[in-house]
Amino acid sequence: MTTTFIKAVEIWVPTANRTKLTLKTGHYGELDYFERISRGMQFAYDEGLPGKCWAAGHPLMLKDLGNSYFRRGEEAMTVGLTSATAIPHFVGSNLTAVTVLFCGDNAHHVGAIELWHAPAGDPQMTLYDGYFGRAEKFEFTARHTQFSRKTGLPGIVWDTALPLIMEDLGRSDQFLRRDDAVKIGIGRGIGIPVNTRAPGDWVLVLLSAQSSPIAQSFSLWLADEASGTFAFEAGYCEGGATKDPGAERLPLDFGPRGEARITGVPTLAMSAGGQTSAELAWPIQTTDGCSAVLSICF
Repeated sequence: MTTTFIKAVEIWVPTANRTKLTLKTGHYGELDYFERISRGMQFAYDEGLPGKCWAAGHPLMLKDLGNSYFRRGEEAMTVGLTSATAIPHFVGSNLTAVTVLFCGDNAHHVGAIELWHAPAGDPQMTLYDGYFGRAEKFEFTARHTQFSRKTGLPGIVWDTALPLIMEDLGRSDQFLRRDDAVKIGIGRGIGIPVNTRAPGDWVLVLLSAQSSPIAQSFSLWLADEASGTFAFEAGYCEGGATKDPGAERLPLDFGPRGEARITGVPTLAMSAGGQTSAELAWPIQTTDGCSAVLSICF
């Protein structure tokens, strides 16, 4: 199985009295030591990366886990983790969860995780922060690029408030940085709108190379309340399996996607064979409820 750019995923949820965040579930792959350290931990408001994300009300990224407010820095470095990105999930103004994505060993991986932000009333979205592995030249381009609504991957996601999956960046006129992406081997892109409590708009962008893909597969499922089903909209699999939009429908209450839609909390479903693979169901919230679920398989 191809090594993925994302090494571990955690979902932190508020305790019953909403004073702390506790670990709902995590996917750690072969990082057993880091998993043991993480189980049973809790974070108060504004404490550690999950707590800081809760307090900020918007995504945060740490690219130096050993010399920061990250509470498990020594343990993270021991297992080769080098960065963490925390994404809050809200239903209205209530935090339902914080998802943390871990990357590692940037000397051997090409790919990127980007946070794009447009302050309230601003017509342009700019890079708030990013983790680029060894793609330093691509980082330079990102930091000198702006997107308006409907323009480029972040701008289209900003405008539609829906995830967008781009399978071939080198041939996509919608991806404005395609020439730089092709030069360093980045071929796929996924943009995800982030529902925050903070003013302005946020988009998470995951950029993937064939040698170290962000994840094994992505699929977008739109919630059709009239028919009571999820409709497959788009997706790809590193193993080559593909589907046609609209070719498959699933009940709205089906499996991890149904749970994520109902609760507003991301859901991790482990494979039957153990902890080596998992599916993350990521609910996309709007003012009218959950409009879609993005499925990410590791």
